[in-house]
Amino acid sequence: MGMNSAIFLALLATLSFAAEGIDPQEIVRNMELAYSKVDNYRMEVEITKPADEGAWKEERFTYTYKRPNQIRIDFHKPHGGTIVVYPAKDGKVFLRPWGWRFLDFHVAPDNILLADPSGQRVDQTDLGLLIRNIERCMSEGRRGLLEISEEERSIVVEVLSEDLFRKGENTHYTFVIEKESWLPTEIREAAPGGSPKRRIVFSEIELNPGVKESFFRPDGE
Repeated sequence: MGMNSAIFLALLATLSFAAEGIDPQEIVRNMELAYSKVDNYRMEVEITKPADEGAWKEERFTYTYKRPNQIRIDFHKPHGGTIVVYPAKDGKVFLRPWGWRFLDFHVAPDNILLADPSGQRVDQTDLGLLIRNIERCMSEGRRGLLEISEEERSIVVEVLSEDLFRKGENTHYTFVIEKESWLPTEIREAAPGGSPKRRIVFSEIELNPGVKESFFRPDGE
């Protein structure tokens, strides 16, 4: 390690605060252990983003995942009834707009129809990847202050980090991790100056509900 890198890491170390007894690596280990016991899960997701004139845009959907990489999203708001499944038989994303079977089609994960301002793709949404991203934000991706605090039912990690989905940008992340399950339940994203970018809340999380393979084949492939 060069002298400049060592100095940089030393400076970062002075910009950390963790509640007594909380080790960032232990947090990651606990999340990884908890997630290693999960084969499939289902949860409700609510995403809020700033819109015009101080308003907020809201998305709500049911998210279902099965190892190793099967994802199904059932939208409630907006585009109620729309189904998104990844990967389809051809490795692409299956789309059924508004639940209308005759409109079924397949697109690549980076298709403009699936584009999100955050840069996050549908194949970058599972809890396993989120746990790895939390670790990255607290280590090599870190670009400033790291604060870890403990609440009655959760651990809260706040950190300025390299943006997880947009190269060349930094984002202030707040990750809320439930102590009972040791899984993330909320993400808040803001620009370095403090203006909010996005808030994601996971609720009604069902672990290992026994989701069948056929659930990810709405077209009967």
